[in-house]
Amino acid sequence: MLTWGEFYHIYLKLKQSSYFLQVEHDLKYPEEKARPGLEQYLEEFIEDRSNELAQVKESLASKEYDNIASIGHKWKGFCEPYGFHTLELLSKDLELAAKSCEAEKVTAHIEKIERYLSDKKDDLLS
Repeated sequence: MLTWGEFYHIYLKLKQSSYFLQVEHDLKYPEEKARPGLEQYLEEFIEDRSNELAQVKESLASKEYDNIASIGHKWKGFCEPYGFHTLELLSKDLELAAKSCEAEKVTAHIEKIERYLSDKKDDLLS
């Protein structure tokens, strides 16, 4: 199992390469654990983020990039205590893409976040 630091280092290196999009789906997330006492809220956390992701998609359709950036900024601020370090990274990328009004990048980040939340939900229910 990779440590969080090792995973992040690999993530950054891959992200800089054109190979990243092909390999990214095969990466396994490092062990992410919520702080003690927050474990009981993980399912609700995932559900809330999924609902907000629907808002992000609506905002993209209407080109409301400020709203997308705001949601991305909010997410990166409270993912860590719940053990969602990867979502924190993806949220930063989403926020930056939205601030640049880059629809294609925003769409790609939405897809990554959607896949991540689905994987986490599956892990939680198994």
